[in-house]
Amino acid sequence: MKILHALVTFCAMLAFAPIESLAQKAIPIYIESSVDTNDSTGTQVLFEIKEAIRRSAGFRLVDSQDEWPYIRHAIVFMAVGTQTIVSHSFIYDSKAMPLNGAFIYHSVQYCPRIDQAKACAARVMGSIDHASDELKRVSPALWKTLR
Repeated sequence: MKILHALVTFCAMLAFAPIESLAQKAIPIYIESSVDTNDSTGTQVLFEIKEAIRRSAGFRLVDSQDEWPYIRHAIVFMAVGTQTIVSHSFIYDSKAMPLNGAFIYHSVQYCPRIDQAKACAARVMGSIDHASDELKRVSPALWKTLR
């Protein structure tokens, strides 16, 4: 009976104990941004992107550029007429990486109006996901350092 009790206790401990090899850590994302002072759409989209990363199970927002390694999302917003142009560059960065990191991916999008900021942020999240997948495909060793 003692052996059965010990076995049940051991199984319960395994069920509730965190197992590092099975746990998935969120990919760290550091945002380096530039927004025109008169671009309210760009400002709102940037806010929505940060909130989406905070809510994400797969990504986490890095507050300091000294929290290496991470995927740096260099994002520039520019108002052009009634639209906002969004330029993204994704870079793997770590303390050991020379010359400000390794380029992963670049894209350009636009956001037509401030009332579409959440939809624009969702498209940006798709670009972040693509950058993570691209890093994993091209350099699995670097991608593993993010986990």
